[in-house]
Amino acid sequence: MTGLDPHTLRAWERRYGAVQPGRSVGGTRRYGDPEVARLQLLKALTDCGEPIGEVARLATPELRERLERLADLAAPRPEPARGARSVAALVPGLETQLAADPGALGRLHLSVSAPDAGSLQEALAKAAADMAVVALRALGPEPLRTLERLRAAAPACLVLVLYEFATAAELARLGRSGAHLVRGPLRVAQLRRAIEDLFAIEAVSASAAPAAASPPRRRRRGGP
Repeated sequence: MTGLDPHTLRAWERRYGAVQPGRSVGGTRRYGDPEVARLQLLKALTDCGEPIGEVARLATPELRERLERLADLAAPRPEPARGARSVAALVPGLETQLAADPGALGRLHLSVSAPDAGSLQEALAKAAADMAVVALRALGPEPLRTLERLRAAAPACLVLVLYEFATAAELARLGRSGAHLVRGPLRVAQLRRAIEDLFAIEAVSASAAPAAASPPRRRRRGGP
């Protein structure tokens, strides 16, 4: 879920105090939702070249601010369209929450609120959306296959999966398929934060990928 291997995660915890997970009676680390979200932000920032020793000292809201600034530099948008991202959702109860608080998603635009996976797939194939947000239970008995069909309908669309209960193996398969995983249920304000985090993480990750893939150039003797 964080994209970090255990060795790196523990080094960040031990050397820099990046997170402070709880412990079980037997001493096993227990990472809650705030720790997972913080680690995702830290990874995105370090992928862009930010030193972990510097960013690990920042509070989570400061990490978000820094990441959003980097995202704006990586993918600047005209001011009128700033933040106007289109979201297609398959989340039972979302419309009820929005009816009670219509402005809860801010400048995010809910373009589709589908009743089932088939309707969402059809909508994604017809109209572009920047992100699809789906509840794991709504994906049916074979969530991975349903998710693959959704991704095929809109290959460029980011996917956020909200789960309540799932096995580690199932979450790993969904993660390998390219889905971003967040534990739910979430209130609309929390959902908005998760969506905005994912947009920012993807923007900076895309800008950092070419640099990370290119090996450093060697200087030739006698050359410039």
